[in-house]
This record gives sequence, C-alpha cells and structure tokens, in this order.
Amino acid sequence: MSRAAPQFGHVQMQALFFLLLLAGHDCVRVVDEVKWSQSKWDQLHEDCHWSKMEQRCHGEGCVWKRLPLDLTISSSCRHTDAYLLKHNGLENFHSIMELLKV
Repeated sequence: MSRAAPQFGHVQMQALFFLLLLAGHDCVRVVDEVKWSQSKWDQLHEDCHWSKMEQRCHGEGCVWKRLPLDLTISSSCRHTDAYLLKHNGLENFHSIMELLKV
C-alpha cells in the first residue's frame, strides 16, 4: 500500500497565510522598537565623544564604558549613571526603563 502525500486544503492555506502575516507584523514591530530604543539611547549620550588627541572621552559627565555592540570608540563614550540621575534623573530613569522593556 502506498500512502498519498498530505494535501493542503483551502482552509489550511488560509491559516498558513494568516500565521505568516502575524509573524511578519511581529518582526516589523520589533524592528521599530529597536530603532526607537537606539535613537533614545543616542539622545541620552549625544554630548559625549572620543578625542583622538587626548585619548579620552569629552563632555560633561562622560566616561568610556564599552558595551558589546559598540562599533566605534566614540560610541563607547557615555554619561555616568550619577550624571544621568543628577540631570533630569526621573526622565532619564524612565527612558532607560523603556529601553529595557524592548
């Protein structure tokens, strides 16, 4: 006896198409959230930059703190936690909490 290959009916094809739409929508949502979080993170630390001449970070309250996804030396220059709390502390705290949700 030979078994016939399973065939997809109209309902199964619609269900598969619907699942693909849901997966695509979720991917777009995640990408949008990542872009938002990246821009928010950049705004928090936009005053900090690396000086090649002095080999250190410049800007008020800025230090060199390397994170795994930093692509350049200048992107590793960030405000200290104490600076962020001292200047618009509550707003910065909420921004960081939003970033952690993503």
